Amino acid sequence: MFLFIALLFTDYSKAMAVFMTNTLWIPVIAHFYLHEKMYKWDIIGIILAFVGMLLIIQPFKADEEGVVKEFSTLSDIVGALCSLFAAFNSATVIIMMRLLSTKIHNSIIAFHYFLGGLIISPVWSFFQ
Repeated sequence: MFLFIALLFTDYSKAMAVFMTNTLWIPVIAHFYLHEKMYKWDIIGIILAFVGMLLIIQPFKADEEGVVKEFSTLSDIVGALCSLFAAFNSATVIIMMRLLSTKIHNSIIAFHYFLGGLIISPVWSFFQ
């Protein structure tokens, strides 16, 4: 839902570039919830990927000399934050599905995930 809100505030390319960081959040969340070990190279890779994401969305604007003159509009910032929150939620869902899969069959988890989307989608489209 937050991804769709992000699309209302910012460009599609920026929102999706930020949302695709959900794969970067998975090892971080797994480290805290599942107590999986993170190595030095994992942390370096995550930091480099976030720097790359910042280079793609360009949250600052510079002149020809490279001096930062202004930051992005408030709309772009709100959109990027909503997209980042959506990415974090997506990663959390993946970790929770992994935790549930030890107790419940995968097809039941997928059915409930689909059913939730089926119920929420018409409600969300009604408010558009």
